[in-house]
Amino acid sequence: MYVQIKLSRRPGRDDDLIAFFAALPQGGRATAVMAAMRSGNLAAAADPETVSEAEITDALDALLV
Repeated sequence: MYVQIKLSRRPGRDDDLIAFFAALPQGGRATAVMAAMRSGNLAAAADPETVSEAEITDALDALLV
């Protein structure tokens, strides 16, 4: 399935999102957006090292149930 999403970000109002997308490596936007949508946490999506192994295990367990 293919889902296309288009976002507009405005300086001042969306500075956190602008910084989030600017910090992503080339080609990493789709993965980061999906991770942010699943976790509800932009910081965790931008830096996978901030997510604990327990959180990852819990998320994977939830997917299997």
